[in-house]
Amino acid sequence: MADFDPAAPASYQFWTRPVLRFGDLDTVGHVNNVASIAMIEDCRVRFYRAATENAGDDDPLPGGSWVARKLEVDFIAEILWPGEDLAVGTAATRFGNTSVTLHHGLFVGGACAITAITIGVRFDTAARAAVPISPALKAAMAALSAPA
Repeated sequence: MADFDPAAPASYQFWTRPVLRFGDLDTVGHVNNVASIAMIEDCRVRFYRAATENAGDDDPLPGGSWVARKLEVDFIAEILWPGEDLAVGTAATRFGNTSVTLHHGLFVGGACAITAITIGVRFDTAARAAVPISPALKAAMAALSAPA
């Protein structure tokens, strides 16, 4: 996606709407790093699950078998509790044979607070090895990633 902007809500079609807990705060009142990354993880896993279901993939694990190879996070703005109107978007931007690059944007009231990039690897849990992403699964992820 040549014109993809991870900080623009219009770049995403797939969304989750997390709910913050007061316990997600750090000592200065920001949502802590672990909670922020957990919200991104939840959106990523739900994205994989939706793509797997849309592809008709018969993977026996809920949401497919994936491992995160790399996670890069850019904290742009503070997120404060109660974090109303919080949304996380995920889009697949590049496919390899066994991997996919996902971009994520975490928005508060439409303003970008965090961007992240995850490289996910399709994984066979029995063989403990990377496996190719099927064409149907790539197509399903691409369809979920078309800009809104």
